[in-house]
Amino acid sequence: MADHTYADQLTPLDLPMPRTYIRILFVFPTANPSPQITQELQRGLEKLSKQVPWVAGHVFHTTSANQKTSLEIRYHSDTTAILEDKGQITASYANLSSQNMPMEAIPPNVWPTVPSLLVTSLPRQGTAFSLPASSGSQIMGPDYASACITTPWM
Repeated sequence: MADHTYADQLTPLDLPMPRTYIRILFVFPTANPSPQITQELQRGLEKLSKQVPWVAGHVFHTTSANQKTSLEIRYHSDTTAILEDKGQITASYANLSSQNMPMEAIPPNVWPTVPSLLVTSLPRQGTAFSLPASSGSQIMGPDYASACITTPWM
């Protein structure tokens, strides 16, 4: 299949919206670390990218022929979201859970980085979806798993 770049125009109501970036961390207890979980999450992201292709896209400023500013999401037809290993969380699931998973207990390097919300060129790779791992190539430690899904919002 040939690669095509698509652009979906956003509405005028999207212009005054605050430009923000929401970082979400999902944490789940597990007894067995398994690379199959990483593979399943990546397959899920690939399916999501096929059903909602702009999820791997980027927001751009545009100017129409009559000089009105607007926003659009640009994406490639063959780009899928990418799962990214974000390192380790050393605290135990039980300890963090007993404290209601305080944000400050999660190391800063585990959280997804905040990208530029408005870009000037469309990268050839998809949006990175981050997943902290707890050891080597394992996705989870002995007692928990966590996943960061990063989504830019306007």
